[in-house]
Amino acid sequence: EQQEQQEKEQDIWMASQHARMRILEVGCGVGNTIFPLLEYNQDDHFFVYACDYAPTAIELVKGHELYDKRRCRAFVCDVSNDKLPFPENSLDVIVLVFVLSALHPTEAKEAIAKLSTVSLCCTVRSHICFIPILFIFWYYDWLTSLFCV
Repeated sequence: EQQEQQEKEQDIWMASQHARMRILEVGCGVGNTIFPLLEYNQDDHFFVYACDYAPTAIELVKGHELYDKRRCRAFVCDVSNDKLPFPENSLDVIVLVFVLSALHPTEAKEAIAKLSTVSLCCTVRSHICFIPILFIFWYYDWLTSLFCV
């Protein structure tokens, strides 16, 4: 079972190897954040991960017309208890909308600690910063201008 879990984690991570910008939405629900992101940004190098505690939510995301495994990957994950399938410092942006408030304070602290290890941008210590979605687009455009001709 451990081998199967490792293969699943590697499959999730390998899906975005072509990407220059990787976003993770934790607590994605039915995709009300990820699908507008994907619709707005048609760049093939823009990749969105989506995870949720509820398997039913993930099935709904995977059934959406905009769900494309070349541009996004949805998976079931309890961020307070499960291992994240990402290497250290590998994600550009992590979006959490009403996730931490749904967790017990101890679980929220554990989730923040895990998420901060996979984030490129910053380490969350004792505070939480909320980044508007428009900032994500600006940040992506800025990164693209640095690395693309």
